[in-house]
Amino acid sequence: RPSAAAVRASWALGVALVLASLLVVRSVVPMWQNDLVLWRWAVEKDRSSQLARENLIHAYALYGMTEQASQELLDIARNRGSTSARVPLNLGAAYYSRGEYETAMYYFDIAYRNIGTLMQQDGAKLLATMALTAALLGDKDAATKLIMQALPADPRNYTAHGYFEAFCGHAPTLDVAPTAEEQRRAAETAVRAEQLLRGEQPELQAQRAFCPTP
Repeated sequence: RPSAAAVRASWALGVALVLASLLVVRSVVPMWQNDLVLWRWAVEKDRSSQLARENLIHAYALYGMTEQASQELLDIARNRGSTSARVPLNLGAAYYSRGEYETAMYYFDIAYRNIGTLMQQDGAKLLATMALTAALLGDKDAATKLIMQALPADPRNYTAHGYFEAFCGHAPTLDVAPTAEEQRRAAETAVRAEQLLRGEQPELQAQRAFCPTP
């Protein structure tokens, strides 16, 4: 029969191994989500796997392979498959980062149709991003409508606060007072957004054409 000391040592070793395995899982799973080779292989083995195909599209987008990601999403649609809203959202973000705003808006629109599947803060950020994208495309009506949807969707959404400030030149009036950190992030977001708008739509931005009117 093992001694008490041996039992305590065995128990401590077991706890250490469990903790170590948790750390490994937490580090490996995100890596797998972004691994292009893994998800290509997984889709080849089972094209009916929604998880594998979504992660493959995500990996394509991360590697800047937007054409391949678009083709994969189109293939899913042709076969009457479905994806979560996050897939077209990530794909839209990839095109947005390349300055391809029309294509980005196309995928944001697809995500918008399933906005109810996103968490509250993610849905609000989608609306805010769509508002800025519409403004960059010169669509005043869509920009003002979307930013006014984004603000109440999540009162803590500093992205929407920042884009509103970029549109109007002042912070929005909110029922919930933002924290100092939220104000700082909103101000930084506003500066970046205003720089983009001055580059893409200088005349409309100078007129504050994207600012919602009462």
